Amino acid sequence: MNVLEFLKFLFPEYQILNAVRLYGLISLKEKKQPAQQAIMDNQPYVYSQAVLVPVAPKHKIGISSFFRFLLFAAIMAYPLYFITTFPANQIEDIYSVYKSGYVILEGSQNVLFFTLIFLLLALSIMRASFRKMYYRLPWLMAYIVIMTLNSIILAIALSILNLGHHVMNSNDAVTYFLLMSGQIVFCRLLMCILLFKKPVTTLGGGTE
Repeated sequence: MNVLEFLKFLFPEYQILNAVRLYGLISLKEKKQPAQQAIMDNQPYVYSQAVLVPVAPKHKIGISSFFRFLLFAAIMAYPLYFITTFPANQIEDIYSVYKSGYVILEGSQNVLFFTLIFLLLALSIMRASFRKMYYRLPWLMAYIVIMTLNSIILAIALSILNLGHHVMNSNDAVTYFLLMSGQIVFCRLLMCILLFKKPVTTLGGGTE
């Protein structure tokens, strides 16, 4: 493994930048779909030499497409804002707990937020009309997966650090801080291994 490959392994966020580099922020290419994907997307297909070939759908540029985009933006606005700002907020909270010794009680709130986020993201992928937006924004899938994993890792880290400050014992605080540090390193390493072996699938950019 050379230096470049090691950096790609160490920073899975490279996949987001690579998708932007290959396809741009907005892809104007048509997605080349196999017949199975065409059926999943409710698109027509024809037989050609005993092979199912999807028929390129006619794009409707009008009020319906505009409102579909607005609905997608409305559904994704908060999840994208949350997973973008959450890691930085968690790092700030971890620093505050470590310096002050006071517990930040937001675990149940985080669980509620993550549940809402996963439901909205699942809806955006399961609905064929919304999934087409990922074809036009090839970097979005990698961004969502990687930033969500980072958010989960830091949420667990804050919960562990909070446990060490529930009792007024400096030894417990140090122990849980070391435990939290090990958890971050372990989870981040596991995330790097999984995403290096199986990168996030790019839906758009004219790829499968």
